[in-house]
Amino acid sequence: HLTGHPHRIPRNNTIFKQYSDHLLDYLNDSYFTPLSYKDQLKSLERAEVVGSIRRTIKKLNLIIRVTDKGNNFYIGSAGEFEEKAEKFFSDTNAFIELSSNPFNEILNKVIQLLNTLRGKDLIRKWQYEQMMPDLTNCELAHLYFNPKTHK
Repeated sequence: HLTGHPHRIPRNNTIFKQYSDHLLDYLNDSYFTPLSYKDQLKSLERAEVVGSIRRTIKKLNLIIRVTDKGNNFYIGSAGEFEEKAEKFFSDTNAFIELSSNPFNEILNKVIQLLNTLRGKDLIRKWQYEQMMPDLTNCELAHLYFNPKTHK
């Protein structure tokens, strides 16, 4: 992001080399330094706890969601959650279930259109860059439920 609008820092700038070196040192220290015996035991213990939780969730067919306030988790039956979603669909008729994912097709059409507009000089470069979808966080709108724990 630093090489593009609005920063425009050249890739051969020394700050990139320094940052790259610092990042490499940090990653080496964080991920390649051997754990102490005590930390290895803690890690194994936590892995066992996580495995146990996963097995319980799968066995009881549970669903876990962050609540609308974001500080709590809702744990409930996946079947009950599915029933509420179906009821919402039938009551509102506001959504349809797609049989396939049109994301890539839509994304390609948007990119082609922007390229055409830019190629014919119908939009400026900054407009082109601003309208170009960010592939790292681009997604289709979708329905999701945030359970309310007080209800």
